[in-house]
Amino acid sequence: MAAKTSAAAAAAAAELLQQSTAVQLDTFTVDWSQPSFWLAVISIVGLPTAWNIVARNEYRNKIITKALGAGQLPNAVASEELC
Repeated sequence: MAAKTSAAAAAAAAELLQQSTAVQLDTFTVDWSQPSFWLAVISIVGLPTAWNIVARNEYRNKIITKALGAGQLPNAVASEELC
């Protein structure tokens, strides 16, 4: 009897899980006129692109490093002296 009850409970749980995870794509629409949609697009696409440009410029030209005066401290130790 216990096996029959647990099998019925498992079947009911599986059916409930199947019903709760069903996706209805026909009700999903994108409202292209929403400003929040375009803000999200700009955030997702634009910000990583901008950071990539800044990072590449810093790697090649050290603009930020030079502007902040990094590496010009009097106590700066060369890496060769550490070995």
